[in-house]
Amino acid sequence: MMSGLDAAALRKVATALVIGGTGGWLFAALGLPAGWLTGAAVFVGISALARLPIAMPSVVRNTAFSVLGASIGATVTPATIAMLWRWPLGLVGLVASIFLTMKAIAFYLERVHAFDRATAKLSGIPGNMTLVMALMEQCDCDRPRVMIIQVFRLVMMVIVAPMLLAAVGFGPPPNPRLSSAPTAMPLELAFLLTAAAAGIWMLRRVSFPAPFMFGAMLGGAVLYGSGLQTGVLPGWILVPCFVVTGTIVGTNLIGIDRRVLRQTMLAGLGSVVIGTAVALACAYPVGVVIGVPVVQLWFAYAPGGVDMMAIMALALGLDAAFVGAHHAARFFCLGTLVPALMRDILKRDRAG
Repeated sequence: MMSGLDAAALRKVATALVIGGTGGWLFAALGLPAGWLTGAAVFVGISALARLPIAMPSVVRNTAFSVLGASIGATVTPATIAMLWRWPLGLVGLVASIFLTMKAIAFYLERVHAFDRATAKLSGIPGNMTLVMALMEQCDCDRPRVMIIQVFRLVMMVIVAPMLLAAVGFGPPPNPRLSSAPTAMPLELAFLLTAAAAGIWMLRRVSFPAPFMFGAMLGGAVLYGSGLQTGVLPGWILVPCFVVTGTIVGTNLIGIDRRVLRQTMLAGLGSVVIGTAVALACAYPVGVVIGVPVVQLWFAYAPGGVDMMAIMALALGLDAAFVGAHHAARFFCLGTLVPALMRDILKRDRAG
């Protein structure tokens, strides 16, 4: 039995996974992109709004993220490392994307939906819930609306982004490294899990964001990038982890006030459209200059969760290491940019 979970809690977890697995299987059977992940997110999200008894404990989440992080590390090759010179230029575009996304979403929410200044600015912060929650303690804002906008954007990015790509005819082939490489043998799996555990331990020691995913990704990248390992994780391991990830996305809607959600939904949709449009506008010129596919940069700049967008990139066959590294960098950029951009509101609220 999972530590700290009684029979009732285990039933909630099992219910969530059954619902998520059903949705994932259906979407995958329909040939939808990232079907196992997006299908689970849709079905579990609906269940959460319907108040079904579901839950997802951190131990399951961290296990899935660790496995997927190690698999992202498998996309790193010596050739990838040789192209690291492109990443700093991509990061320049990332900073511009962060600044413009925050400004554009806040402007939209203030002018179109009459959000107060603090609520609009906090709602526009792309993909750093920890920072948002910390800043809410220092601002006089509409906290339920901020949380709903943030959660809604995360859920919609996971569900809508693959659908949007499919609608415009984008169907990326499986990552060649993952599709052509042999399946890891038991000894290789042991090495990979050891390296992943070491990476997780290191990043937890320095309080790095999403340490289970990025730590495992670091451990895997060392093995695969150095050429020490070639075998990759089999699908029968990865698919359940995608289902768990989609289930986690859906459970973000547990406890959401449906009345406030209905009132805020249009504002949430608008913020998603604006955020993705700004990310695309920044990704296109940078992609042309550095020779990186625009859709890959779009995922790297998109206003989603720091870990979820990297996992989405893996599911879609994109360079997940590139995407994940940019989202990790965004996490730290936000820690610098946001307090400066909200300084006037923070000072005014403290004075009041």
